Amino acid sequence: MNQRFVALFVLLFVAVAVVAAPVNIGDSSLPARAVTKKTTVAKKTAVKKPVAQKPVTTKPAAKPETKPATKTATKPVTKPATKPVAAPVTACPIPKKTVVRRFLEYVGFSRTTPVATCPTISTPSVPSPSSPVPSPSSSGTSKADKKAAKAAKFASKSASVAAASASAAAARRPIGAVANAPTKAVRCNNKDGATTDIPLAAIQTAVSLAQAGPLVSGNNAVKFPHIFNNDEPVAVAAACVGKVLEEQAVGPDMSDFQNIPSVLGNFNQFRVVITTPDASGATTFCGVMTHGTNQFGEFDKNLCAEI
Repeated sequence: MNQRFVALFVLLFVAVAVVAAPVNIGDSSLPARAVTKKTTVAKKTAVKKPVAQKPVTTKPAAKPETKPATKTATKPVTKPATKPVAAPVTACPIPKKTVVRRFLEYVGFSRTTPVATCPTISTPSVPSPSSPVPSPSSSGTSKADKKAAKAAKFASKSASVAAASASAAAARRPIGAVANAPTKAVRCNNKDGATTDIPLAAIQTAVSLAQAGPLVSGNNAVKFPHIFNNDEPVAVAAACVGKVLEEQAVGPDMSDFQNIPSVLGNFNQFRVVITTPDASGATTFCGVMTHGTNQFGEFDKNLCAEI
């Protein structure tokens, strides 16, 4: 380190001597200039003594002890910790080193790594890896919203079905006494040209369903019970002639009966006929008939025979 300072001082002294030499010559001739140059060269040896002593005793004692101690302690703490954190896209460029700066770094007057300086111009912001990713709900409907809408639609549909069921339950009629009540099973002609037996229990169940209702309105009602106009006419029981009649689908097994079109297709051949119940639910049983013997829906004018 002492040698560096000596070399620096010598170079600076030579530079000063070279610059000052033309000033001392004046307007003398060419041989005089050569003499002055020799004298300046001789000064190099004479001035070396104070140059070698003063920088060595004062400046090198302070600078090598303080600066290397602080820089070696700060470099690994600050720069390695900050460089990985900084995003490479927005990092500031490091300035190029000039000849003077390289010389000063060599002597020890400057840091070996220049500090990066950022321009004051604004740069577009780049999201960091730790920044939260925008949720898809900001650009459109999220899955949660779709599920909520679907659940609300299902709940509305369920509420409508429940309201319809409650309305139908409120419209149900009381089940009262049955005049001319069935006492036997019956045998009916079916659409295939054969016969089908309907047990007494199935007939009684169909009568109860017809009494309870509710009565389905409309000329071409597909649910039961509904009005039986008896346009054929079918030879119903004498006690039912001249009265308003209702019909209810019936089959050999009423355990899986449901008042919906997909199930009623299995019960569409045969019907129980009753009179419209009064306020107490009392009615008259008019018989069991075959609704149609073929695809054209022809009726058997005679009721199914008891067996």
